[in-house]
Amino acid sequence: MQKLDHNHRCELLGEFFRLFASAVRVKMFCCLKEGPLTVSQIASQVGIAMPNASQHLRIMRHLGAVRCAKVGNHSYYHLGDKRFMQAAELIAQVLEQRHAAQSRFASRRSAHG
Repeated sequence: MQKLDHNHRCELLGEFFRLFASAVRVKMFCCLKEGPLTVSQIASQVGIAMPNASQHLRIMRHLGAVRCAKVGNHSYYHLGDKRFMQAAELIAQVLEQRHAAQSRFASRRSAHG
């Protein structure tokens, strides 16, 4: 596999983080972790209108985070690459640890304060 130059790699990372810049897309992404869903199922689980879900799914498809498979009259969305979820889980772990450390610091500060 050919290595990308620094600027192109940074642009691709920017696109990846754009995927997670929306809490709605993060929720949609997490719903798909459990398996393929239709647009209406995703919209219902996330609590948004179907046109809004379709718009977000279009962005997610463009970035390669989800794929779509037609089964009969329905289109089922699924994760495009499991590594997106692995990356999201890693970032979530870092953020959870950071949050826990900040909470401990705040507790110590208020106890001594």
